[in-house]
Amino acid sequence: MSRTLYLSFLITLLIVTYALSKTEKQRYQSAALIGTWQYCNPEQYSALKKQKIREKIITKNNFSVFDIDYKKRHIISGAKGKYSVNNNVYIENINTTTNDSVNQIDSELSYTFKIVNNLLYLEGINNNCTEIWEKVNSQK
Repeated sequence: MSRTLYLSFLITLLIVTYALSKTEKQRYQSAALIGTWQYCNPEQYSALKKQKIREKIITKNNFSVFDIDYKKRHIISGAKGKYSVNNNVYIENINTTTNDSVNQIDSELSYTFKIVNNLLYLEGINNNCTEIWEKVNSQK
């Protein structure tokens, strides 16, 4: 095998390996996000919990966020859409909202994120949001 052909093969192998490892990391990050999350920013959590609960549901390709008044048993507001993950950046593309948030339709919200234990930390990139979400154990 000529040296040039060998080097071409080696470079191609390295590129494919890198691309596959990046894809695997994105799959792992997406899998870790899947589930039901409850909003729990410490400074707002105790007051919020008495009145309403904010839940974020993340599936394989979609997300939904709802503010729920459990005393009255109705949804106060909400939004849903598709999301993507790329290198610790979580991006929400909102395509449906309740009447109070129609100005958010077609908007894209980007966050850096990390998951520590059962907590999801979101830090806004193109917005001012800093959020902490706790994963809800759905197997009770």
